[in-house]
Amino acid sequence: MSTAKGFGEGWESLRKDADGQEYMVSCGAHRFWLALPPEEEAFRRARLIFVFSGHGGTGASCNLTRGEASERFRYEMHRAGFGFVCAECGTAAWGDEESTEATLAAAEYCRARGMNTGEKFSLLGFSMGGLGALMFAARHPEKTDRVADVFGITDLDSFLREGFYPEELSKIPLAERQARSPRRLAARYAGIPVLIVHGTEDKIVNISHSETLYAALSAQNSPCRLLKVPGYGHTNEALKVLGPDLGAFFRPDDMI
Repeated sequence: MSTAKGFGEGWESLRKDADGQEYMVSCGAHRFWLALPPEEEAFRRARLIFVFSGHGGTGASCNLTRGEASERFRYEMHRAGFGFVCAECGTAAWGDEESTEATLAAAEYCRARGMNTGEKFSLLGFSMGGLGALMFAARHPEKTDRVADVFGITDLDSFLREGFYPEELSKIPLAERQARSPRRLAARYAGIPVLIVHGTEDKIVNISHSETLYAALSAQNSPCRLLKVPGYGHTNEALKVLGPDLGAFFRPDDMI
């Protein structure tokens, strides 16, 4: 385990090359993956985006480390001056409080060390992680700058009734499944820019999850955009065509 740039103990260097540098960082009871541009000054200057992974991933095994399209997007964002943080919060978080708290701990750790989190936090979630990112924003709108939801689950009870992950989701009480359903919580996102992205051929999370969320946010006059990706299903390969839109969304001066 190595210590990076004087930030303290608990920094494990995973990789450093011309495309970027990656670490696993321990902060109290929590750990998170940190990916930055390759330059030394990136520790202070890179604008951080907080990532919520899809089912089966967390920390260094998140969507941004899976496949060529994911790596290409990550490296392009590094070149634009962005870094990524993904808290270890369980591979089946389903928008729970623990995933929110783990991400909040990572964000506060980075902020306390002078890293560029922004006054409020930028969030990016994929699938189950789209649910996680939206639930973070619903619980802490005062700490949320913007949210990109990529083929996310927006109604947990509906997702169970559609037949997915019954062994896991049936253990969550009905009232809690409904409480973890962002499309039922549209009023909490008032004033928060939300980019919703969904492949038209998604056979796992039906595109209606995104369409219904978009309708609910639009009814609240929230700054939101729905981007449908023709020909793509529930896959990180959609990042091949999504990269420019996501990159533009996360620029501090971007508005929908």
